[in-house]
Amino acid sequence: MNADLLEMSIVSADGEHRVITPYSDPEFFWAVRGGGGSAWGVVTSVTYKTHPVPQNLLVGFVQLNTSDNSSLKNLLAESMKLLPKVTDAGYTGYGNMDQSFQAIFLKPNGSLGSFNHTFAGFFNMSEYPGIRGAVGAYLSTWNGYLQTFLQDPNIGTNVQDTSRLLTADVIDQKAKDLANLIVDNGGKGGFNFTCYHGAHLDAVGKVNNDERDNTAVNKVWKHSHALMSISIDWADNATEYEKHEKRLRAVMISKNLTGLVGPEGGTYINEANPSFKINAY
Repeated sequence: MNADLLEMSIVSADGEHRVITPYSDPEFFWAVRGGGGSAWGVVTSVTYKTHPVPQNLLVGFVQLNTSDNSSLKNLLAESMKLLPKVTDAGYTGYGNMDQSFQAIFLKPNGSLGSFNHTFAGFFNMSEYPGIRGAVGAYLSTWNGYLQTFLQDPNIGTNVQDTSRLLTADVIDQKAKDLANLIVDNGGKGGFNFTCYHGAHLDAVGKVNNDERDNTAVNKVWKHSHALMSISIDWADNATEYEKHEKRLRAVMISKNLTGLVGPEGGTYINEANPSFKINAY
């Protein structure tokens, strides 16, 4: 659920049919809206606040490649450092880091001039020695984006992610360490998941804090600019031993990632906190 939810009809766990709003039952409304677990009942209808359709949807792309791991680490670190400026300018997006930095960025009612200004750092990097690639943008629509980009090649694949939210401070202070973690653990895969594991940015964007307290309890969302995941995968015919080894690898990566980001960097409250049982119960 999101900040645009106005009213909900629900059959609660005790079998009672309820129509709830922020005014009729604010605590129950907060819980089913996303502030709690997912066992509150069965939703039968919702009423949402609508918004005008944007005049356009600016679609930007960044594709920067290197030829060696040393250059790749620098590329990933410098690219991550640019994300707070991009998200502060109203862009959202996603990307991967499979021996390169590849990302798609979106902004409703954006302009090419604004894109060129915001992404000047990426344009500059594309001209650095040892880096090849392109940065660009074009004006489209939401339907155009759906038809061109919104296809999931990973449906039905065997993938496990370990993810953490990245605040501006973490990005500024730990970008090089995060890049080292990605490259030293393979640096391959990304969205195709054909290699041992991959690193990608599931989401890049800045949260609207006006309603954040009403939809979740994890404070780190308020200060985050990206959700970074490192994933592992296995073939359909993998043995139980191979699957177990991959999962152990994911646990190790998760611990290393938590060590860099901090125990409060989990996507959900206390996700990465070793004292979660005490804090949660």
